[in-house]
Amino acid sequence: MAKYRVILPTHLKPSPARYELTAAQLLAEYFKTDVEFISRSNHKAPDFIIDDVKWELKSPTGTGKRNIERQLQTGIKQSKNIVFDARRSKIHIARIKNILNYQFRLAKSIKRIVLIDKSKNVIELTR
Repeated sequence: MAKYRVILPTHLKPSPARYELTAAQLLAEYFKTDVEFISRSNHKAPDFIIDDVKWELKSPTGTGKRNIERQLQTGIKQSKNIVFDARRSKIHIARIKNILNYQFRLAKSIKRIVLIDKSKNVIELTR
């Protein structure tokens, strides 16, 4: 099995959180390519690049009724490709999948959504 890398620029400040690093490792294995973190700046920017495509990582922790929708709305402003990491969420995974599928069909500006579920499975949602 090939080993894919997570590339961290040396000037990356602040350093990515542990959940961001593990999500990047899971995505590297899923996409079978290296994942490179993008340098952070004062303006909104995607989190990493996978195969020359910019991706935004969203990992909500809240249990609010509109939490997932708000996360997607802020994610769309940063990238049209969103990775939704549900491992830290307290919302049931079936509910998260239903909301993501519904919002994905509604928001035509979203190109791709990848879901990391609570058991570290990577699921790509399709239209």
